Amino acid sequence: MKKSNVRNYVVSAFRYYSRMGEPSISEIAKLKHLTEAERLDLSAVAAMLDKLSSQGDITTIAAVREVYFIDAHEKYKRDDISKKVIRYSLNNYISDRTVWNYLDKAQKIFINIRCLRFESI
Repeated sequence: MKKSNVRNYVVSAFRYYSRMGEPSISEIAKLKHLTEAERLDLSAVAAMLDKLSSQGDITTIAAVREVYFIDAHEKYKRDDISKKVIRYSLNNYISDRTVWNYLDKAQKIFINIRCLRFESI
């Protein structure tokens, strides 16, 4: 997925989910201090992970966790995601293009679950 506002939103939702401790959908419902938008974002990330898990797509889940969930509490610096993708690809003996495809797949599932409108140009 090319750089866009939607991609930034999705990455922020993934990182927020990690900072919140990766709650399940039932745990999210119990969190009363959240706004409705925060609750929907967290639920969409949890549902995306559940969907990938039910499909048996552990490689995509691992890529999402490694790239977006690690150091989610720290502020991103320039090229942080790219560096994490390259590190993950080298550690797992796959191309970085494949890792980007995994992340793109997870982002598209999140966008569909969250019902975000996204038109690529």
